[in-house]
Amino acid sequence: MALFSGIVAMDYTEGHMDVELNDVGRQQAMAVAGRLAEESEISAVYSSDLKRARQTAQIIASRCNVPEDGSRNSGQRVIVVTHGGVVRAFHKYAAPAEELPGKIKNTSINIFPMAGEDKWTIKTWGDIRHLSNIGFLETAFGGNTNSG
Repeated sequence: MALFSGIVAMDYTEGHMDVELNDVGRQQAMAVAGRLAEESEISAVYSSDLKRARQTAQIIASRCNVPEDGSRNSGQRVIVVTHGGVVRAFHKYAAPAEELPGKIKNTSINIFPMAGEDKWTIKTWGDIRHLSNIGFLETAFGGNTNSG
């Protein structure tokens, strides 16, 4: 992990069912991709092998102009599209003494910058502001909890 100066991890907490993104999931993926495209350049996008994570990663990579061959992977900023267990492990590695601060929500942005060779910190946790642009926050996570 020492190659990365920061990792942005996003979560899909639907478990291990290998299903494609539904319409809500595609809207969420487009929203997070738009937000990430507005921020600093992305060197690489990685994902789990489950369909919905791969589809989200492809949407992000396309919107952020990340080359498929990894030619821009200078070890700066990478996106990891993964599931709750991995995000929890990142949190535990970055802050071993801290409790996990709440539920990990779909397409939440969690930023773990490197602080030295082997140390991560937590810069951002559970940020889902990008979902307000698609009207999703009015009904989810306390409403009818639709997810993608």
